[in-house]
Amino acid sequence: MLNKKLQGRVAHKLGKFFKSFKFWAYLVSVGVGLGFFIYVMIGFFAWTNEHIVLFRSPILLQSPIIIESKIKSAQKETNRAKAPLLQTEEQIVKSQKHGEVLWKVYQLESQRGQEDYCRIQGKGYGGFGVKDDDEKIVCYPTFEQAVERAQYWLVQDGIEDDFVNGLCIYNLGGKNAPYSNCNYYQNYLGVDL
Repeated sequence: MLNKKLQGRVAHKLGKFFKSFKFWAYLVSVGVGLGFFIYVMIGFFAWTNEHIVLFRSPILLQSPIIIESKIKSAQKETNRAKAPLLQTEEQIVKSQKHGEVLWKVYQLESQRGQEDYCRIQGKGYGGFGVKDDDEKIVCYPTFEQAVERAQYWLVQDGIEDDFVNGLCIYNLGGKNAPYSNCNYYQNYLGVDL
């Protein structure tokens, strides 16, 4: 009988132990599963921060899903950030080697763009009095190109060697050169920056 009592107590204690063991095993497995789920989700969100998933429409059998790296687009954004901010016409002109001279020429030729034939006609930009061989005003697609061409012609006309003569040649196209003075140069002297 004692043996049966002992067996009953042992069986009862073992039953309690197995019940608590099942409970703790269940609790640990749920904790591990939840931890693994959180780990996977963190990894997934980290991956999606670096990649873009695009779904093609209509779906093509070869590759219905396209995965692109966001790192490339981030590099493009940093390149855009490095691009210079929009400049005013004055800043563009004065960034040239002879910027101060060009700024005054721009005033003399077109009232700083207000009377620019090319802009008025919708043909681009001029404003510096640059003409072709047929004495027609040359229009450029961008203001920067117009400034660069005017700079080129100022240098070609000799503004670095003899300022007055170069400025007069720029205005008059080389007729009756060399000049020691001209009306254009006198007007130039009267222009304020």
